[in-house]
Amino acid sequence: MESNWVPFILGTFTSVAVHWLPSIIKDFQQDYPHIEIRLAEGDYREIEDWIAEGRIDCGFLSLPTWDVFDAMPLHQDPMLVLLPMEHPLSSQASIRLSQIENEPFIMPSKGSDDDVNRVLERASTKPDIKYTVGDDYAIMAMVEKGLGISILPELVLRGQRRNIRLVELQESYFRSLGIAVSSMREMSPATKRFLNYVKNYPKL
Repeated sequence: MESNWVPFILGTFTSVAVHWLPSIIKDFQQDYPHIEIRLAEGDYREIEDWIAEGRIDCGFLSLPTWDVFDAMPLHQDPMLVLLPMEHPLSSQASIRLSQIENEPFIMPSKGSDDDVNRVLERASTKPDIKYTVGDDYAIMAMVEKGLGISILPELVLRGQRRNIRLVELQESYFRSLGIAVSSMREMSPATKRFLNYVKNYPKL
C-alpha cells in the first residue's frame, strides 16, 4: 500500500530550495499524496557526506560529485558576473574572465566555492581575492556597495532586487545541477518515484 511507504529525506541547498522545490514538491504531492518528503539543507560537501553516511536518501548537488555515487544531471545553470552599477564594465553585454583578473574579487567561502573555482581553473584565471564570504546575499550586498565583483550562478541570483549589474561570461560557463544517490539499485520505492519525477519535471 502506498500509505505505508517510508518517508524519504532529500538534501538540498538554498537556491534549489527557494526556486525549484516549492513547485516540485507541490506537484509531486498532488500525484503522490502518501509519500512524505523531509528536507535537509546544507552545502555541497555536507550533502555529499550525508549521502555517503546514509543520513539522507538523495540530494541535489553541483556535478561532478563523488565517483561512488549514482548521479543524474538536471540543468545547466549559467555563471554570471556581479558588478556595481557604476563599474566601467557594467555597460558590456558580456565579459571575458581576463578582463576581471585584476579586479577586487569577493569569493564564496569553502563549501560554496566549487562552482566559481571550476570557472576560474578552466580559464587559468587567478582573481585578486579581497574578501571570502559564506552568504550569497551578503556577496550581493557587498558588490552593491562597490567593495568588489563576484561570480555566482543564475539560480542564486534569480529574483534578486539588489542594485547590481549581472553580466554574462563570453565563455558561457555553467554549473551542472543534478541529483545523486548512493546507489540507484538500492533506492527506496519513494526515492525512486521522486527521482523519476524530477528527471521529467518540465519546469527546471
